[in-house]
Amino acid sequence: MKKNTIKKFTTSATAAAVISSSLIAGIGTVVQADELPDSNEKADQKTQKAVSKKEMLDAAKKRQAETQKAEDQAKADYDQAAAKADAAKKAADDAAKEADSAVTDAQEAFAAAKKTAAENEQKAQKSYDTSAADRLAAEDAVRLANAAYQQAAAEKQAAEKAMREAEDRISVTGADVTAKKNTLDSAQAELSEKQKAAEDAQTALDQLKADINSSDEKIAELNTKLQEAKSALDASRQKVTTAQQAYLDAQNSYNQAKADAEAGSAELSAAQKKVEDAQTALDEAKQNQERLNSTLAAAQQELTELENQISEASSELERADLEKRIVQAQYQVAVAQEELTAANADVAAKQSDLDAANARVTELEAILNEKQTAVNETNTLYLQAQDAYNTANTEKDAAVQQQTEMETAYNNAVTLKNNATQLQEDAETALTAAQTQVSSAQAAYNAAKTALQDAQAAYDTAKAAASSVSEQIAKGSSGFFEENGSTSALQVFQDEAYSQYTHMGEAKDATSLENMKSTLDYIKKCNDLRKLNGRSELLITDYMMAVAQYDTNASAYTMNHLAHFAVGENLAWGYTTPDSVFGGWYDQEKEQYEKDGNAAAAGHYFNIINAGYKVTGFALNQYGSYGRTFGQTFSSGTSQGGYTLKEYTAKFMAYYNRLMEAPTLEEAAKAKLDEAKETLEQARLVLDTAQANERAASEQLDQRKQETADATAAETAAKNNLDAAKASVTEKTAQVQTAEEAMTTAQTNWENAKAEVSQASDQLNDAREALSGPSASLQEAQQNAAAKETAFNSAKENYYTLGGTVTEFPSKDQAQESYTAAQTRYNEKLAAKEALEQQKTAKETEIAGINTEIENAASVVAQKSSDLTTAQEERNTIEASISENLTTLRQTMEQKAAEYTTSQEEEQAASTACDQAQNAYNAEISNKEQLDADKTTAEQLVQDSLAAATAAAAAKDTAQADYDQAKADYNVLVDARKALEDAQAEESTAKEAYDTAQAALDTATTDLQNAQNALLAATDLSQRAGNLSYEDTLENEITDTDFTYLNASVEKVRELKAAAQNAADAYNTAYQAVLDAEAVLKEAKKENAEAIAQLAIAQAEYDAEAKDTENKDTETKKPEAKKDTTDTTVVKKTDKQSAPAADCRKTASANTTPKTGDSSSPFAFALAGIASVYAGLVSYRKKRKDV
Repeated sequence: MKKNTIKKFTTSATAAAVISSSLIAGIGTVVQADELPDSNEKADQKTQKAVSKKEMLDAAKKRQAETQKAEDQAKADYDQAAAKADAAKKAADDAAKEADSAVTDAQEAFAAAKKTAAENEQKAQKSYDTSAADRLAAEDAVRLANAAYQQAAAEKQAAEKAMREAEDRISVTGADVTAKKNTLDSAQAELSEKQKAAEDAQTALDQLKADINSSDEKIAELNTKLQEAKSALDASRQKVTTAQQAYLDAQNSYNQAKADAEAGSAELSAAQKKVEDAQTALDEAKQNQERLNSTLAAAQQELTELENQISEASSELERADLEKRIVQAQYQVAVAQEELTAANADVAAKQSDLDAANARVTELEAILNEKQTAVNETNTLYLQAQDAYNTANTEKDAAVQQQTEMETAYNNAVTLKNNATQLQEDAETALTAAQTQVSSAQAAYNAAKTALQDAQAAYDTAKAAASSVSEQIAKGSSGFFEENGSTSALQVFQDEAYSQYTHMGEAKDATSLENMKSTLDYIKKCNDLRKLNGRSELLITDYMMAVAQYDTNASAYTMNHLAHFAVGENLAWGYTTPDSVFGGWYDQEKEQYEKDGNAAAAGHYFNIINAGYKVTGFALNQYGSYGRTFGQTFSSGTSQGGYTLKEYTAKFMAYYNRLMEAPTLEEAAKAKLDEAKETLEQARLVLDTAQANERAASEQLDQRKQETADATAAETAAKNNLDAAKASVTEKTAQVQTAEEAMTTAQTNWENAKAEVSQASDQLNDAREALSGPSASLQEAQQNAAAKETAFNSAKENYYTLGGTVTEFPSKDQAQESYTAAQTRYNEKLAAKEALEQQKTAKETEIAGINTEIENAASVVAQKSSDLTTAQEERNTIEASISENLTTLRQTMEQKAAEYTTSQEEEQAASTACDQAQNAYNAEISNKEQLDADKTTAEQLVQDSLAAATAAAAAKDTAQADYDQAKADYNVLVDARKALEDAQAEESTAKEAYDTAQAALDTATTDLQNAQNALLAATDLSQRAGNLSYEDTLENEITDTDFTYLNASVEKVRELKAAAQNAADAYNTAYQAVLDAEAVLKEAKKENAEAIAQLAIAQAEYDAEAKDTENKDTETKKPEAKKDTTDTTVVKKTDKQSAPAADCRKTASANTTPKTGDSSSPFAFALAGIASVYAGLVSYRKKRKDV
């Protein structure tokens, strides 16, 4: 039993120690086991009274409270110092960033000042070059304008002289010329009029003569026709007389022969009678045909009347049918109304059945509710039992959960120990890595420092180079030749023969670098053309380029080849592009040469394709009257020292770009210098950070070592807690079994009650299902009633649609009677219509018969007509057989009669023609007489008109001569005056142009002077800007008034750097305060730990002494047989007497582990843990001693 007691006590103490172990990890002093008082050393104190132990405990508690307060104050001071340090650190960082930003702004301001000054200098240079070019152009314009003005003035003086001479010599005025022109116009009009009159008179006379000749011919012709007409009339009259006599003779012969024949032949008489009878029969047939047509018309009229009667009968039948259908619809309404009444009665019966079924359902629902109440009551008992079971199960689960948590806590403790070990190893690795980073950062800092020195040297070099660029550019091509060491090229410009035309390096000169750069495209064009002709590409030498520049500058003014150097040469003026230049030299001359073969006129072309040429040079300028001059030189000399176009271009462009990009290179070097400074600053920051990281890593390693030791102790305590949790699980499992049995009994009672509910529910469901029959019947009856109502409404709607008017409908029987009567009337109307249709059919049959008779009558008429023709033919045949001569005589008579009629018609026509011929002849004779008279008058008119025209022509010639002379004299004056006016206008225009050009020259001169002043100022400013230095300004302020504004940015840098330094100093002070507070906190923790230990010892000694006293009293009063019960009682009393410790443990278990900055005090937990550990040790030692 003692063994178990020791084990249980030790477990509790260890649990408290585990709880406290994670809270006092930061305490520097740990009470070791060998520091606790040994029981043998305290044996002589057993006789002390408990009151002395109590006083020691109270003193220890008081001291611990004081040390705890001191530690809390130290912790508060530490937290306050840390917060201030954090704020100071942020302020220092912000101040450093502001200072760095100010440095960047100041450096950018210096760079911007230099850049702006350089750009302004470039702009001023361009403006000066433009102004200089404008002034030269203005000078040329003034010279040209002055020459034009002088020429115009001379021409005006000559015009004035010519005008004076003309005025002295000629007195004709414009009015004189106008008057003479008017006289001429009048004479011309008069002449035209007289000539027109003479021409008209002659035309009229000629026409009259032609008309007279035509009339003579027409009279002769008409006379011939008249005689012929008279002869024809006489002949036709004779023919009428003859024809008349012949007809009378033939008629008499036929009539005599016919009379003789009729008198002497009975057959002929019969034939004649038959002809007459046939004619009569034909007439009768036609009369019958007409009668039948009349009968047909009457029958058709009767048919039309029948059709009208049938139409009226149809209308009456339709009215009767509508009446019948309305009455029938009325009957249908009555039937539907009767069916609707029956359906509504059925609905009422079905509703009654449904109400009875619902009453049964209500009764069964009440029974079910009673059963359900019993279920609820048994369910409540079951739920209570279930709650008890669940509570027991929950407690068991809690115990299991606690076991699981203890297992988890134990596993976590193991993991934490492993993690602490790993973190310690990681901290060691991190320290090594931090030390490596420090080494790397130091190396990077050293390298950045070296790079800054190199960048400063490069910037100084670039700055010096940029300052000499302008001078080198001004040298033009000679600077390039100097750099190449081309002495021969430089000597070309020393030749004084035409040196006055070369202005070395000026913008328009061939020696300017820009013009020289442009010539490379022209050389490429030349080589491309040579390749097209199978020639080798020309090389380029400095000497040939210099000769081309020298010659081209001079040729811009001489407008010819100098022939000063032994080279081939092509020249051109005024073009603008390689294509245009070689278009003239090559394309045009090649085309012309291929046309005419004249090689002398294609010299440029042959220079280009000359296979003997090896080297070349090219030049262009903007001189001369054409604005641009181009020259290319060729030589067949050695190509040694020559370059291909690609090589020469690369060599020249390298020189050109180096000069043009020098300011850019300076800026780039400055940028690299700034970048190197920034890199050095960043490297310094990285080094500082690395060093700080190294210190932090070292501190972290120390902390990790302490955490590993704490985690090992926690692992042991967690194992003891796990064992206690397993014992609790066994106890709770038995309690669950008892609660489960009670829950099973309550569940059985509940299930029985539910069975009764189920039975009642089934009965209710059956009753509810029984509702479906009456409900369905009612629904069916309602649907039938609705259908009947719909049918009733539809029947009424149909009735009213047909035209019904009643609102109160009769019964079905009454409606039936009305329908029967309507049907009878309808049948009568139908019978009447059918009778009329039968009559119509009979009449149509009658008409068809009449049409047949008409067709037969027509056949009879045709037959009778045919019979008449036959009778006539028979008569004629008999007549012919009786006397052939009779027919001949009849035919002769008829022929003579026709001839007689024809002769009469011919006579009438001949008479009419004779009259017409006579009238035409007489008319023409009268016309001829009038023409002869008109001819005499016309001949006299012609003579008079010709005389007048001759006189008018003479007057017109005189007027023309006078006008021509006056006009010629006057035109001399007009031309002289016009020439004078033109000369005066030209002089005025030239004067204005000269004045404008002179004003432009004055303006250009002023602009050039202003541009020169601006250039000098900009150059001076740029040079002074180039001397600016941000670093120098940090030491000495700028005194140059153009740049004193930069002092503000530098002053801002000084202020912000000072502020940053002050902030850094403040941070260092605050950080030192944190270190000081941390030291005080550690000392306070140490003292508090010692006080806690002393309190734990005093508490343990006090508890042990009290327990010993209690045990002795108990053993004296109780028998040995109840030792176990006594032990239990002792344990309970011990628990009560240990109330202070128990309270501490309760506090420890009720709170979570405090974190950094938490207001919970960790030392209450530590007190319980340490006290428990010490009490356990004391108890264990005492037990061993008792044993």
